[in-house]
Amino acid sequence: MKFPFSEYCECYKDLLLQFANAVQTGARSSTADVSTTFTADSVMCRRAAACLEYWQNIDSTQYRAKEAAAAAAENINLIIARRQEKGRGRYGRHFFSPLGGLYFSFILPPGKLPLALYTPLLATALSESLASVCQRNCRIKWVNDLYWQKKKVAGIITEFVASKQPQIVCGIGVNWCAPLNASLPPEIAGRVGNLALPLANANLQTAYLSDLQSELLLEFFTKLQQYEEQRIDAAGDFMELYEAKLLGKGEQVLLSDGREVLLQGVDHNDGSLLVYQGKKQLKINSGEVSLRLDGNEGVNW
Repeated sequence: MKFPFSEYCECYKDLLLQFANAVQTGARSSTADVSTTFTADSVMCRRAAACLEYWQNIDSTQYRAKEAAAAAAENINLIIARRQEKGRGRYGRHFFSPLGGLYFSFILPPGKLPLALYTPLLATALSESLASVCQRNCRIKWVNDLYWQKKKVAGIITEFVASKQPQIVCGIGVNWCAPLNASLPPEIAGRVGNLALPLANANLQTAYLSDLQSELLLEFFTKLQQYEEQRIDAAGDFMELYEAKLLGKGEQVLLSDGREVLLQGVDHNDGSLLVYQGKKQLKINSGEVSLRLDGNEGVNW
C-alpha cells in the first residue's frame, strides 16, 4: 500500500489524534477503520496500514522503527516514548534520554531527495516547529543538533534501511525539561541544556503526543512534497533556512581534527560544510569530522 507524502502526513496526524482520544478515555477501542490496544507498558493505535506505538519505556524508538522498516510490517510507523534506555545517536553513540524529554521516530519511503539532505530537512523542520509551537528560536549546529542559549537541546538522526521496501527512518530527541529524577552524566553536564518549558507541558496528554509532533510532521512533509513536485529549485527553500540558522556561520571555529577554519555555510546540494582554511575553501562531509564550538565538541545527551 503506497502513499504520497502528503497522505503520509495526514495519516500520522490522524494517528496522533486517535492516540490522544484513546489516552483521554483510557480504554481500548475498535471500529471498522481504527483500533487501539493497551498493554502495561505501551499503547498501540492502528489505522489501515498505519501504526502508532507509545511506550512508557523502550530501548530505542529508532531501533523499534528500524525493525518495523526492515520487516515492512506497516507502511507507516510512528514510535513515541517517554524514556529510552538505549537512545541512539549518530555513529551508534548513546543518546541520553531521561524522563522530561520528547523522543520519537517515524518512517517514510525514499523519494527524489538525496539521502544526505534528509537530516538538514528534518533539522530545519524541527527548528521551525519549536519556534511556532514553543516560542524557542533554536540554532542548528551542523549537521544534526539544535542549540538554545548556547546549549544542546535537541538532536536528530536519519537512517536508510535497505529491505524489500527501502525506508528512511527519522529519529528526534528534544530536551523538553529533562532530566527528571536523574542527573546528567558529568561529561556532558556543562554542555547540555533544555527548553525550560513548564512541567505541565511534559505530561502524557501534551508533549508526548501533541502539537510539536503534528507541527514537525507538517513542516517536514510539506517541504518534502515541494521538493518531490519540483515546486522549488533543487533544495533551495529548506537549505536556505537551514543555512540561515547555522550556528557559527561567519565565525572562526575548530574542527574536531584540530583545524581552525572560517565557517562559510553549507552546500545546498549535498549538505557538506563549507569552510575556509586560510584562502583555501574546503568541503567537510559529516562522516569525516564534527564541528567544535568554543573548543567543545557537540555531544549526545
